[in-house]
Amino acid sequence: MRVSALPELTTKDLLSGFVRHSVFEEFYGKPVTRFYHGRGALWRGIKLLGLGGRDKVLLPSYHCGIEVEAVRQAGVGIEFYRIKDDMTADLAMLEEKAKAGCKAVLVIHYFGFPQPIELIRQICQRRNLFLIEDCAQALFSSCGGQPLGTHGDIAIFSPPKSLSLPDGGALLINNPGIKGALSTKRPNSLVVWKRVVGLLIQSQGDEENKDILHPSADRIRGLCRKLVPDHLRRTYNIGNVFDVSMGYIGMSSISRRIMDSTPIERVVRRRRLNFEYLLEGIRDSDYWKACFTSLPEGACPLFFPVRVIGALRPGIQALLAGSGTGTFVFGEQLHRDLPRGEFPEAERLSREVLCLPVHQHLDEENLDSVVRAMDSIARNPCGGGSKRKVQPGRFSDLYFLRHQS
Repeated sequence: MRVSALPELTTKDLLSGFVRHSVFEEFYGKPVTRFYHGRGALWRGIKLLGLGGRDKVLLPSYHCGIEVEAVRQAGVGIEFYRIKDDMTADLAMLEEKAKAGCKAVLVIHYFGFPQPIELIRQICQRRNLFLIEDCAQALFSSCGGQPLGTHGDIAIFSPPKSLSLPDGGALLINNPGIKGALSTKRPNSLVVWKRVVGLLIQSQGDEENKDILHPSADRIRGLCRKLVPDHLRRTYNIGNVFDVSMGYIGMSSISRRIMDSTPIERVVRRRRLNFEYLLEGIRDSDYWKACFTSLPEGACPLFFPVRVIGALRPGIQALLAGSGTGTFVFGEQLHRDLPRGEFPEAERLSREVLCLPVHQHLDEENLDSVVRAMDSIARNPCGGGSKRKVQPGRFSDLYFLRHQS
């Protein structure tokens, strides 16, 4: 069985284009400006703050690198504050560094779990700092009944991490004093369709798609790749290189349509149920421990992250891949400007965190497959089979029979 780390784009998504609402207006209560990537939304948001070259933005020590690069490319200085082992901000350090001429603080809500955002907001108010919420991993998460992304002056989102989209980013402005033109242009159609075809081919593990997509689809993707000029590949890249042109390119119409036909309540409910399923089924072992032992009310988890002890993560990731379970690593390459050795907690998180899937497309059989794979590795990390067979459906009575969807 194949279990993808992220929700995959399928032909069903492309064909189910009934737009029910504007997702952001429904959940966040206001419109947003949509971008092709979240990094473009962040760059544009920093520019709107009107910061000068001598101004600094405080950034978390644990990050993926591209958000740091987007801030740097906006022409401001950067400073880092500590993220502790539990993935929460070190508030004492944050406030101390805020005294040293910083003008803004960027906060990442890791894997859909909220930072102590109200306390951070109070620090920003005392120090007259802009608060930027990075909700790239926290679409549809709330804290204290208020959506994450509505506490700060601005917030950015990366919907493809949570939904079956070929592209997408968003900038939400909460501070009425932040003004500026926010027009975007349509993305290059050839680039969009190259991405769509690639994602459809990637999802051919589903029998439904095998019947529709034939082997020549791979040749179509190759043709698209040849037709896309080199400069467009650089501009639209999804790696850790940032082109400021992305700050002016909007979300594709395909992504808009799929996103705005999303039933928000179902996504949140399924992700929470799936997280609880793995929390019950995956035991801490000699090789890993769960990063979160409970699910806060309102959190919409992006993954089920575990801390892999020592240097075992690549091996465990390979074993899981061999069993058909996709995984995700956030922050594997910290930004080059982070002072090495000064933030050991971030370096450990970068080296040890491994994310297991909980997305809304997974069913009980998929989750049992993940549980069995982890159980097998815990009992025999060299790759042999488990001596104990995990029976499919062993948590049905607790979750799925109680919560039909």
